[in-house]
Amino acid sequence: MRISPHASDIRSAFDLAEAFHLAQAVATLHELNILDALAERPATADALAQRYRLDPTVVRGVLEYVAARTDVVRKKGRAFTATRRYGTEARFLLDLYVGAFRPNAMRLRDVLRNPRVGATAIDRARHARTFERVIGSRESPMVALIGSLELRQVLDLGCGSGDLLVQMGKADRRFTGWGMEMNPALCKVARARVRAARLARRIRVIEGDVRRIGTLPKTVRQRVTGVTACHVANEMFRSGSSVAVTWLRGIRTTLPGRPVIVHDYYGRLGTSSPGESPHTLLHDYAQLISGQGIPPPKLRDWRAIYTAAGYRLVHVIEDRATTQFIHVII
Repeated sequence: MRISPHASDIRSAFDLAEAFHLAQAVATLHELNILDALAERPATADALAQRYRLDPTVVRGVLEYVAARTDVVRKKGRAFTATRRYGTEARFLLDLYVGAFRPNAMRLRDVLRNPRVGATAIDRARHARTFERVIGSRESPMVALIGSLELRQVLDLGCGSGDLLVQMGKADRRFTGWGMEMNPALCKVARARVRAARLARRIRVIEGDVRRIGTLPKTVRQRVTGVTACHVANEMFRSGSSVAVTWLRGIRTTLPGRPVIVHDYYGRLGTSSPGESPHTLLHDYAQLISGQGIPPPKLRDWRAIYTAAGYRLVHVIEDRATTQFIHVII
């Protein structure tokens, strides 16, 4: 089954060609910090060229094109300025999809031949910087849920930037947490956040593969009373659901009796669900070409995975606008 977009949503060959060059232009201005400079104050192309040691003619042309065809840059007189559209969300989108996943797009031919290439192509350092920039922007809905369940010794699988652990540590002085993260760059970011929040005595970040939690120190496994997994499970569907089932079985075997809170999203690429958000479809595509796979689209599919792993789904929270969800399984 395929999504049938409205005629106005169909992209022509011209749209694709233009989008490619505009994305590269905006992403480059972003990476060179030119857009940040223009967000602070307007500047002429000549001033920017001198400041960043660039060719003034090319700088002017790039800014003229971006200003003419996007809502990110505006021209007034001879000066250019970044608009309010260049905010936190815009920076995140550029860093993640045109930054961290750019190598996957450029190596798509290799990924098509061997999907495993996708996992190695991701720019992990840039992926870490992406989440470093947006951490702490708002409180996770997981904080209230974890608090209501009175879980105070939590293992956060795929802790990323450590945002959830830090939020929990600040919300509850009795909270103790451990984060497990495979990306060394994200581990560094998470540890820095923990230190900055003065929570190093109660929160520890461990570098390791979340699919092998049996490698955790025995002292940690004995103390954990609950497990969280935020946007981790969606990485395990490259070849069906067997990897996800095996992963959950490993958690149940290593940490029997502990509740698991899964915060993830329902995939949409290739489904017939009408009116799907282009943001969800873009993320599905990024998941596909990065070797992670697309997560199941329906609650019943996730329930079947939990059942196969020996868990029971006891609570569901869904954000239908974004397809994100929180599942509590025991």
